[in-house]
Amino acid sequence: CSLRSNTGHRARQNEEVAQTQTTARGDKGVDSSELKRIRLEKAKERMGMTLFRKPAKTLYYFSLVLVDAVNFPVRWATNPKNFMAVGLISAIFAIIVALRTIEGAHTPAFKVTEHYFWYLTWWMGLGVASSIGLGTGAHTGTLFMFPHICAVVRTAERRKGFDFDHRWGRRVFIVNDIRMVG
Repeated sequence: CSLRSNTGHRARQNEEVAQTQTTARGDKGVDSSELKRIRLEKAKERMGMTLFRKPAKTLYYFSLVLVDAVNFPVRWATNPKNFMAVGLISAIFAIIVALRTIEGAHTPAFKVTEHYFWYLTWWMGLGVASSIGLGTGAHTGTLFMFPHICAVVRTAERRKGFDFDHRWGRRVFIVNDIRMVG
């Protein structure tokens, strides 16, 4: 019951927004059924538009979306309301660049932290890619996860234990300070 009322409420909101948009554009003579018909025609046109059927139009719309995707962060960063967030992000970025470029006592700890960051990012990214699919039909586990697991298992069987570091590459493991290709 609540789903139906929520759906009906959203439909009314959409109609109100559409009516406001048409009024703002000066299309006061367009009624609701005409607007629905136009939207349906546009939806059918978009469904039939592919890169192979209409390459020029598809690339045109892609370029519009690409320009918008580039302009959005610029508009966000230049908005005075976001001054504090931009300042904080800039400061963090400057600190990271300084830690990477200036050698010192912090360098070993920073390199280990950076490695763990990229290691975590890599596996989390693969998990997300696996969840949404890569658009190819091939599962990410088959491409990335299973080969890594197999390499770890083979190395553990060969070493008769787990006294190696599995993090340092896809097929290279550090075993008691000796690199071993798995």
